Amino acid sequence: MPDYPSSPNYDAEKRVFVHPEGNRHDKDFGDVMGLMWKFMSRPTDPAQTSGFPLMTLADNGAPTSDTHVTWIGHATLLFERRGRRVLTDPMFSERASPFTFTGPKRVVPPAIAIADLPQIDAVIISHSHYDHLDLPGIKKLIAKQPELQFIVPLGLAPMLADSGVRNVTEIDWWQTHQVDDIAITSTPVVHWSSRSMFDRNKTQWAGSWSASLMAISSILPVIPAMGQISCGCESGWVFRILPRFRSALMSRVTL
Repeated sequence: MPDYPSSPNYDAEKRVFVHPEGNRHDKDFGDVMGLMWKFMSRPTDPAQTSGFPLMTLADNGAPTSDTHVTWIGHATLLFERRGRRVLTDPMFSERASPFTFTGPKRVVPPAIAIADLPQIDAVIISHSHYDHLDLPGIKKLIAKQPELQFIVPLGLAPMLADSGVRNVTEIDWWQTHQVDDIAITSTPVVHWSSRSMFDRNKTQWAGSWSASLMAISSILPVIPAMGQISCGCESGWVFRILPRFRSALMSRVTL
């Protein structure tokens, strides 16, 4: 994993990314075991095995405006406005796991299959957790659209490149990257990253998104004159960023 000495959010000595508010939200082994027990002993939820009703594109009928959002599943949303499209955290695999035979399994198929997706202008990845960074699904996406552009937090580009992604740009918190007329800005969020027991916080995370066209508070897409929409790929929040969004909050639609 490359070092990022130029990033104010990177601890070069420990070789990890750090949150501006510190790591007080980190959980120790006992906390994790407690959470696992609560998960294992929770009441049965029928939706976990039987799923819930899925609306297809046909069920929704023809769009009545040029602005709409499709919830494909989990943190995967398709934002569309005047022919421009941004896809967040594309998760299309059967499991959010490094294995195909075990791990969290979806009970509802994606609302739109990869084969049925329209042309996408940009894909935003929030962080490395398996339920947000689905490399098998990404390989299928780029097989359909080889030049698809990805915008990711620091440290994730090598992982995507190894999966065949040709166009990937890393940005630090509060940096902006332009994809044609879409400006995508990354913001901090209280969260963490890892894909194994040995890489905690080795890559940066950006948990939600926000901006002028399609906002996403953590990596936020901004498209001039396209309105403002916000979704949280993760629900962490940093109060020091609130003043930066104060003027935008009055006109933002939160999903």
